[in-house]
Amino acid sequence: MQKGNENVVKNVTSSKILPMYHEAKEWNSTMEFYSDSLLGLKNILDRYLDEILQHENLDEIRECAMLLQDLRYTSGLLLEEIKSHLGELAEFQDKEKEATPLLAKEHLELKKKLAVFQDDFKEIKKEIFSITEHAIEISKEEKLAVELEKIKVARNR
Repeated sequence: MQKGNENVVKNVTSSKILPMYHEAKEWNSTMEFYSDSLLGLKNILDRYLDEILQHENLDEIRECAMLLQDLRYTSGLLLEEIKSHLGELAEFQDKEKEATPLLAKEHLELKKKLAVFQDDFKEIKKEIFSITEHAIEISKEEKLAVELEKIKVARNR
């Protein structure tokens, strides 16, 4: 085989691996972002927990906290799966092998899992923000009522 043809063969055999590899690298970065964001959501929930518990349904809060914990666990598992998949793709690319149907199927399954995870993340984020926003508004109203009461007392003196 001539040298020029070897490059063509390399490009053909790795043509499916390289896009999958880049996509999986992007997934890895995305999942690291989501993992950090989930920790932030947990911190928000923890920060406003006292206010939330005073004004919200305890069962709703408990369910939200459990869903958040489950999602954090799922994100860790998914991140590990993606890292493993990246390793496999890199190995195939290093050996200049064509993607196997099993590897392509695994890639597609990870893509589907990531899509489900992203939907779940959006839902839990929306729920936490809704709960905390409501608790913050009530807390502001209570503080305002206390301040107004202080003003009334001061005026009556």
